[in-house]
Amino acid sequence: MKKAIQPKAKKSALKGKKSASKDSSTSENELSVEEKYQRALFKIESLERELVTRSEQAQKAVAAQQELRNRVLEYHDDFEAEKQNTREIAVDMTRQYQFMQESLTAKNNAQEKQILQLREEPDAAKNAAKVLRREKDAI
Repeated sequence: MKKAIQPKAKKSALKGKKSASKDSSTSENELSVEEKYQRALFKIESLERELVTRSEQAQKAVAAQQELRNRVLEYHDDFEAEKQNTREIAVDMTRQYQFMQESLTAKNNAQEKQILQLREEPDAAKNAAKVLRREKDAI
């Protein structure tokens, strides 16, 4: 089996094909560059959309954080108001208790005094009766 020798004309035709394939490869590279450019544009747009989305999320998070801070401050103020109200109630109840205790003590002392007076009245009446009898007897 002998190798067939190709004529030179065919080689030049092959060379033409090679250069044509180089030209098509160059256009493929150009197309590839164009595709790369389009992909880069698409990626830029995608990243910009993602940036906008994340910016919106960050703004929402900041707003939510501020709202929570405001609620915490409001709860703190409410707590302090309730604490003050509790103190005022305790002070008022203490004042009422002291007043009631003083009133009860005064009433108790008055009743004890009255009891002593009532116990002394019969004795005083007896003594007065004795004195009257003595005076009567002495007359």
